[in-house]
Amino acid sequence: MYRKLSEFELKSGQRVEAGVVIAPDADWSERLKDFLSWQDDIWNWQNSIFLESQTGIEVYYYVAHADGQVVSTIMSAECNGIGLRGHIWTPPELRRNGACAPLHGLQLKDFHSRGGKFFAAYTDFNSAAWHMYTRAGLRPSEPFGGHVSFENPDAELPSPHAETVIEALNWQNWATSAPLFMGRQAPLVRCAPLGLVGRRTSEYELLLELRNQLEGGAERVRVMRNLASQEVVGLAAWGWHPGLRDVCLLDVYCFPDYWDQAGALLDALELPSAHRYIAYSEHNCPEKSRCLEARGFSSSGSWRRYPVDLCRPPTWHLPASGSRSMLARLAWRIGHPVDHAVAWFWRHATHALNVDARVPARWPRFPHTRALFADLELYER
Repeated sequence: MYRKLSEFELKSGQRVEAGVVIAPDADWSERLKDFLSWQDDIWNWQNSIFLESQTGIEVYYYVAHADGQVVSTIMSAECNGIGLRGHIWTPPELRRNGACAPLHGLQLKDFHSRGGKFFAAYTDFNSAAWHMYTRAGLRPSEPFGGHVSFENPDAELPSPHAETVIEALNWQNWATSAPLFMGRQAPLVRCAPLGLVGRRTSEYELLLELRNQLEGGAERVRVMRNLASQEVVGLAAWGWHPGLRDVCLLDVYCFPDYWDQAGALLDALELPSAHRYIAYSEHNCPEKSRCLEARGFSSSGSWRRYPVDLCRPPTWHLPASGSRSMLARLAWRIGHPVDHAVAWFWRHATHALNVDARVPARWPRFPHTRALFADLELYER
């Protein structure tokens, strides 16, 4: 269904109409899929699902269009007022013409009118979209980070006393997981098997996992959902360690008021047979350590101020003891001190010079230019 919102004039003088397509919608499906087809396969798959079938969540495509041509889009996927923004796109030849900012303003107004509580989005730091977001009141989760969020100050917080349910990952969980992973609570490594480190959205990682699950793959994720707010308040996952043979990596992460239920969340995982199971905790999250110890894990090593890289999946470089590969052990002994030294030097040098320590994240010579430091503890079973 299409609903007109407004009309506005571009810098070029052209009048465009702004409206919202409530998915699924057969009339707009092909037009929007074609407009957004430049993206990676996973996002094209997502658009096909949203525009062609019911998913149990509310999906809105905000569009600015004129003379049958789509000029700009913004997608919002929500459940009970909590959601994610994506597919913010204006073709290069149509940019700097004043199309996206007015559309974003209309989207925010519509979100407020529907009683929206929270949404999160990701874009490149210091990009035009990032500046548009911050001018509109969205806040970055980390300094110089591209993950931003908006929180309605009048929205009610989820009650820790409400009933919860543990279930497999679904579209509803995908849409409402952002407040959990964008929160300030410890620990820093939030889901090692999925590569979720620091305050960031879980949009991409959980989308990959959801597609794998819907296409018949192993169910590697379990979530705990607050039945009152429909918000994800805890998540557990497993995955094969990419650097160690036959080693299964586990993780669990919850809001502070829900750590007493983390054990049940871990127990709900259907774990494969493995030679060894490992998990990481941090010194500032004793609740997680106690949960792992209650499930038969024991501490086998710790690392103070270990650089946890935000530029690549953490499971490729998180420390692990007992590696059966001599080459892996050698790489660890050489690579860790070198990486740590580079991270320390870069952070202190850029601080002294008062410049951004995280912007050059793509520089191959500085693998930890977007590093954070964690006091890690390794648990094994």
